[in-house]
Amino acid sequence: MKKKRFTLIELLVVVAIIAILAGMLLPALNRARESARGSKCLNNKKQAMLAQIQYSGDFDNYYIGYMQNKANDTTAGLWVGLLSCRPDAGGVYNVQDGGYVGRASLQCPSLKARNAPGDASFDSYHSVFGIDHSPADSTRATTLGDYILARLQGPEYYVFALSRMKRPGDILIFADTLKVKNGYSFARFRCSSDEETAGVVMAHGGRTAASFADGHAAMHTGKELNAMPYNLKFWYGGTDGTVGN
Repeated sequence: MKKKRFTLIELLVVVAIIAILAGMLLPALNRARESARGSKCLNNKKQAMLAQIQYSGDFDNYYIGYMQNKANDTTAGLWVGLLSCRPDAGGVYNVQDGGYVGRASLQCPSLKARNAPGDASFDSYHSVFGIDHSPADSTRATTLGDYILARLQGPEYYVFALSRMKRPGDILIFADTLKVKNGYSFARFRCSSDEETAGVVMAHGGRTAASFADGHAAMHTGKELNAMPYNLKFWYGGTDGTVGN
């Protein structure tokens, strides 16, 4: 008895069915994968904020701002070094204090390395999301409190005073920024529209993972964030922060 063989047409039909099923399943798998990344990123923002809270307990209820100085006031260091301890970072970023959170918790798993838009002069060390680096603003101070304090070293050296925060649940501290092809990322953003290289990225389906001064973390669209007392600058696309190529 001869075995029946598939005809070419039958094989093509099977291949077509497989292709259709794959086309139906892959988007769902991609969405599930991105949902998992978003959850991981949100947890990372939460961990970073908990590290800030631990830090504030050791330093008179102050959160780390964008850039700080070591005790001898000779070596500048970003917030990333003070929170995560980066003794292998050379030059002025060789900050060895900290250890409140592992560097793995300062990463957004959804962001791929991209070319930086515009002028690529930026501060971009050892994190894959950014901290608020806004100058003091009278409008925000009225609503949220005059909590952004410049240190004596200069206007780029900020601390956030918890005692001056009126609504800590509305005060944005961490959000997704941009990972670039030099292997680093933008370690800051601004709650103002005056700077091209300090924006928030909507890295998760039109939303950014954000954490706030009261310790909570949540996904937000740019529109939702700007319903708070902010005027955020976004990467790529002006007002929506969608990541481009």
